[in-house]
Amino acid sequence: MDGFRPRIALAAAFCAFPALALAGNGINQITLRHEPNLTSVAVQAIVSGDNDSSAVLRIFQKWPESPAYDTGMVMVRRVGTNIHEGRILWMTPGRTAYWFVEGRDAGGSLTTPLHVARVDPIPPLVATGPVFYVDQRLGDNAWDGTHPRPGGGLSGPKRTIRAALGALAASPSAGRNGGVFVAPGEYHERLTLDFGSDGDRHFLSGDGTNRDSTIICGANPLVEQGMWAPGHPLVWTLTQDSTFVTRFNGGTPGSSPGDSTQLVVIGWGEYLHRKTSVRAILNDSTYTGNANSSNVGELSGWFWRNDSLYVKRRNGQSPAGLTLHTGYLDDLVDVQRRNWRIANLTLRSANVPIR
Repeated sequence: MDGFRPRIALAAAFCAFPALALAGNGINQITLRHEPNLTSVAVQAIVSGDNDSSAVLRIFQKWPESPAYDTGMVMVRRVGTNIHEGRILWMTPGRTAYWFVEGRDAGGSLTTPLHVARVDPIPPLVATGPVFYVDQRLGDNAWDGTHPRPGGGLSGPKRTIRAALGALAASPSAGRNGGVFVAPGEYHERLTLDFGSDGDRHFLSGDGTNRDSTIICGANPLVEQGMWAPGHPLVWTLTQDSTFVTRFNGGTPGSSPGDSTQLVVIGWGEYLHRKTSVRAILNDSTYTGNANSSNVGELSGWFWRNDSLYVKRRNGQSPAGLTLHTGYLDDLVDVQRRNWRIANLTLRSANVPIR
């Protein structure tokens, strides 16, 4: 194919390939590692012999049907190291690319052997290991979680996702090739996926009935019901310039203070930015002059102080009667191991939904 010798072989992810010098007294070796994702392949080149760090490295790639290589992506050197990084771009699952790295400096040039890269599609969700079920409405954390519906005794779904993940982690081989199915509902939890080895596969999947049937939410559930504490509804009072205030403890119901609140969304899309003070709300939401001039602020915002939440809407109306989403949880899903498949879940009302 294109005159390539039969020794060309598919490179495994992050396998090392030493490349011997072909010319020059500057670079004498380039060691390559690469790792694919769904749309590109990350390439790392470790250079030997470039004592003055003057080498310029480029990645050249081509498709089997193309007669020529591209112009070459310049790799970026990590400051203070001899490690250069770049990417093979425009990859799609099943597509193959031929590539090599060329290094040049004042002492000459070096070209690595040719390699082949490809990316694979997401594997289908097939559970060959233990499976646990979650149902916020029907479940009980005292049950074993091995059945989607209550079955008598201790048989039935867990009530929380965290409890089901705990059961999966405690199962043989830390739940290898298994996972958790979550029934429709809104789950106010923070999850950490930190068990199993990197070679294992696990999944966490929602119901999939529609795009928002299964939600992990970082908002205060009590506030979403229109209360700042059990039995105490939000009551909005006008202060000045269409700015409204309500009693609001703001954090975990009945405990955390309002400064744990991270964001405020009214209804299903009216996002308000946090201001530094009540005065900042007023300064940003009022102006004198032409509405098209540069001194127009956002005309909206929120601020919490002394168990009180101040809100200014752009339309000047009260938030009364609308659902208030006040986020106080970050990192709703903290993924600390590889090969987790997370599907059919909506992550909502958190500054950092996933990391």
